[in-house]
Amino acid sequence: MPQETKVLFTGLGGSGKSTCIKRVTQNYFDKRYIATLGVEVHPIFRNRLTIWDTAGQEKFAGLKDGYTIQSNVAVIFVDVGNIQAGLRNLQVEVSNIRRICGEIPIIIAFNKWDLYKPDNPTHAQFLQILKQTGFPVVKLSCKTGENVDFLIQTILYHL
Repeated sequence: MPQETKVLFTGLGGSGKSTCIKRVTQNYFDKRYIATLGVEVHPIFRNRLTIWDTAGQEKFAGLKDGYTIQSNVAVIFVDVGNIQAGLRNLQVEVSNIRRICGEIPIIIAFNKWDLYKPDNPTHAQFLQILKQTGFPVVKLSCKTGENVDFLIQTILYHL
């Protein structure tokens, strides 16, 4: 692993990027939605891993390129409750990451897994689409903590 590894957390607003960081760093879940303004940088693992939590709101899209530069791995968050927008955004995010960083590892965090309903055809279909991308897919719930540690393990594995 490089001296310091930059991990980009990206995705639509409300997809759980900041909540995931709170779960990792404080083992805490906050029900309130507080939008990230621009970017927040969080060093973890004795400052060897630095997570860049980018704003998901459209009004901050122009700033994202600058935050994406020199990322070693990217995690794209997709919200189970906002699947159609998540799918459209996924294509945009992958394209931007590839344009700026080249062939760095990309991981898809399918968040709010506690809301997943296997009998919902949209959920099942979307999970199949995610698997077809060829990117690792981590199904997690930052609310319950399910698979949050596995996401970090997956990030470390792909460095």
